Amino acid sequence: MHWAGRDATTLRFPEAAQHIADNLGRYERTMHFVGNHRAEIDGDDATGITYCFAHHISGGADHVMAIRYVDRYRRTPGGWRIAERHLYEDWTEDTTVTP
Repeated sequence: MHWAGRDATTLRFPEAAQHIADNLGRYERTMHFVGNHRAEIDGDDATGITYCFAHHISGGADHVMAIRYVDRYRRTPGGWRIAERHLYEDWTEDTTVTP
């Protein structure tokens, strides 16, 4: 296990969506377990925090990231959308998987 303790990566949406898709495309498989979502709503704006274990698999390796998303949301005519996301990578772990 590696304690990352890195500064946040800031993503602004919708511009960041393609960057995320391109970055994840380098793995054979990914799986994200998302939980403990909390949000505070103030009119058409909100803030929230979400926790995630992100698995990134290539060959027999699984690079697991423990992530905290600290978000700012905006209500639009199409529903709630992420306006800005701060991604904190709390720790990582590399494991072996059997395909």
